[in-house]
Amino acid sequence: MEKRERLSLRVEYLKHISLLSDEEAGRLFRAILEYGAEGEMTERLGEAAAMCFSFIAAAIDEEAEKEEQVRKAKRENGRKGGRPSKAEKAEKAGVPSENVLKSEKGEYECYRDIFEENIEYDVWECAEGGEGDDKEFVDALVCTAAEALSGDEEYLRVGRRDLPAEVVKGVLMKVRADHVNYILDNFKKAVKPVEYPRRYLLTALYNSVVEGAVNAKREEAQVNYMCFGNGRFCMKT
Repeated sequence: MEKRERLSLRVEYLKHISLLSDEEAGRLFRAILEYGAEGEMTERLGEAAAMCFSFIAAAIDEEAEKEEQVRKAKRENGRKGGRPSKAEKAEKAGVPSENVLKSEKGEYECYRDIFEENIEYDVWECAEGGEGDDKEFVDALVCTAAEALSGDEEYLRVGRRDLPAEVVKGVLMKVRADHVNYILDNFKKAVKPVEYPRRYLLTALYNSVVEGAVNAKREEAQVNYMCFGNGRFCMKT
């Protein structure tokens, strides 16, 4: 491993290191810094400290590999003329181009109209006999999606992860009426109160598409198994 100027240690290591004596923990800490600075470790460690060092060193190597991949990607982008433009990112994500969005309306309103059309918003607007909170919830979904689609953030918070905005926007453009129904059903089953409404709604929109794709693949696999798996066929000739 090449030499590093800094290291990131995870808080979860504490529960393992706390089992060591102060002397062993000190030796372990010195060994970690030595490994980061020189790429090797010469400190003599006891059996328990050596075990801690093994998984910490593995995490350090993994982090170093990810950093190298980022550096390679940046060098590759540099050879191609730098980072892709906002328009290129939008086109790749399936988001409408700026020419489509240029109108008397603002960008937010344009995205709102597009999203409402995608989820067949008129059906919700004209629905009768349903629960009164349903349309209010759908309106909140529409606003959240329009804000995310029209924003210029590089990353968007989905659950506990910060994902590239162009990836999230591409997923949001795939949301349809059945996804909204899926989100609404899950919301009605929720027990805990929602602490961060915007993050919850954005995460729900994102997951509805991703989980829907996963479930579709699973169902397809089950059908294939029932039809052709284990030497059985569902079609008779």
